[in-house]
Amino acid sequence: MKLLFQRPILSGISLILLFAVCAFPSATAKPATPTMVSNIGESTLASPPAATNTLDDPQELETFMDGIMTGQMEEQHVAGSVVVVVKDGQVLLSKGYGFADVEKGIPVDAEQTLFRPGSVSKLFTWTAVMQLVEQGKIDLRADVNTYLTDFQIPATYPQPITMLDLMAHTAGFDLTSTQNLEASSAEDLISLEDYLAHNMPARIYPPSQFYAYSNYGAALAGYIVEQVSGEPYEQYIAAHILQPLGMNHSTMEQPLPRALAPDMSQGYSFNGSYMPYETWFLVAAPAGALSASGMDMGKFMLAHLQDGQSNDTHILKPETARLMHTRSFSFDPMLTGTAHGFFESTLNDRRTLSHSGDYPPFDTLLALIPEENIGFYVSYNCETHQAGEALLQAFLDHYFLGTPVSVPQPPADFASRVRSYTGEYEVIPSDENAGAYWKAFTVPCQVQPGPGGTLLIDRISGQGQDTYVEVQPSVLQNTRTGDLVVFSKDERDQARYMAVGLIKLVKLPWYGRRTVKLGIWGISLLIFLSTAIAALITLFIQRRKRDTGRRSARPGRVARWVALALCVLGLGFLASGPVMEITHLDTTMALAVLAWCVAVLAPGVALLAVIAWWKRWWGPTGRLHYTVIALAGLALLWYEVYWEFLVI
Repeated sequence: MKLLFQRPILSGISLILLFAVCAFPSATAKPATPTMVSNIGESTLASPPAATNTLDDPQELETFMDGIMTGQMEEQHVAGSVVVVVKDGQVLLSKGYGFADVEKGIPVDAEQTLFRPGSVSKLFTWTAVMQLVEQGKIDLRADVNTYLTDFQIPATYPQPITMLDLMAHTAGFDLTSTQNLEASSAEDLISLEDYLAHNMPARIYPPSQFYAYSNYGAALAGYIVEQVSGEPYEQYIAAHILQPLGMNHSTMEQPLPRALAPDMSQGYSFNGSYMPYETWFLVAAPAGALSASGMDMGKFMLAHLQDGQSNDTHILKPETARLMHTRSFSFDPMLTGTAHGFFESTLNDRRTLSHSGDYPPFDTLLALIPEENIGFYVSYNCETHQAGEALLQAFLDHYFLGTPVSVPQPPADFASRVRSYTGEYEVIPSDENAGAYWKAFTVPCQVQPGPGGTLLIDRISGQGQDTYVEVQPSVLQNTRTGDLVVFSKDERDQARYMAVGLIKLVKLPWYGRRTVKLGIWGISLLIFLSTAIAALITLFIQRRKRDTGRRSARPGRVARWVALALCVLGLGFLASGPVMEITHLDTTMALAVLAWCVAVLAPGVALLAVIAWWKRWWGPTGRLHYTVIALAGLALLWYEVYWEFLVI
């Protein structure tokens, strides 16, 4: 979330707080999260107006897409991409743009060129799961441990994790499942069983309570497919999905089969020129190992749009395909949710089932619009800034208009109840990069009273605020977009949670607010830094004079060295975040070690401060300074405990 900090009250630490704002930008997570969430429930949809353009003319569609794609590729420095649009059982557009290999001048071919759609691969895993469901081999509501023999998921909570939880990303796993996902070479790949058994995240939430996107959960589902079917995952997908649909230019195998390897698009980064991206492999194959051509992905979309059938071949029974497209989880009936592996959204008044994928540097989006019988797929061989979402929205705006947002008048008594909603809210971690660092430095969402009986809420995925009007108790509507936000209240009628689509936020207590945490961070930095600088200056002066004068007693000298160690290590802890942001180095281990050093030293310095006053070490000023260091250390220790740095 890109939200604004309040202006610091203490001018003496303004620069420090400004540095904190710049050094710790909001954490965003792209991999396959529902990036196009519109929160208008189906019950509130009006009949869509007639479209000003139609899809009857494929040439007009191609001309329209050519114009959009030309602009996108130029603005975002995309080397190559592929776009596929299907409708009513037909492929309306399947076209490659740019180059699969810039150096060799090989253009993208929609039928031949392979792209890596990343987490869109999960849709194949969920389709395989549903195949086994209809065969009676998997029960969506059974404990997943039923299907595991070589290892088990710990029974941390009374409620077991089910396949529905894995499909909705509500298993409650700790968000550490990006660990050991990558392999730099085929020789470094390990079996799916070994990966799952040795990289199992802790269960930190009961299942079905919070959405938290999990590659581990998808990999676990793929492993269950192996266990139940008796076939290796890659072979199962090939035999039961790819081959029946005629997807002859697609595979889950790593490395690529010899026959397909020459057709693989190169991935690129751009820094003045296109630089080939280093090839890597995904250990958790069911979470994102697919390589596929655009035309093949069109066949997959057609099968899902036609009740599991394509070219007289069924990969799912009609009732199973329809079930897969129904909602399986949401926080509230008025909000969008998940549909057995797809993400729901409402775009231009149409219910959309989608999944995005980010296999660096490839960037992909697949979307189905069942009521229009349309499938939309785009993949880029460079990282983009939500180019797929922008392309889909442009497509819908051109062919399928939405109704204007209609906002009711604010209730007359809302001003008397507005305080029950206001405060700061923190996103309950919903991406795999979350953790103590993310929670501590992400700026919370500000909810405050607005003019005329409205509520102002910071945008979850962008700068600025939106105005909301209460449409029913605890349900408010965005006056700009029509999106809904739903609040959950406690027995005192005070808001506790706020939900926007699949994103759920918890209201922070006063001691968890940004002014408190940034105040602790900034003041601790100021005290530790000034102490360390003063120690260096004192040491330099003493050496210049070659006369240290009367030295304090040995216990006092030891106490000073302990305090200096706390300051230096505390500075290291406070600086590790900015280092991570600036250099993009993984400082997680250093952060954990430094946090524990502070945790050990801070109580020691506090105890020594008490002894210093008792034994009258140094003068009053020296003892006061030492006490300030001790208090800063204890405050930082509380900060570490509250934000869970000691359990990284």
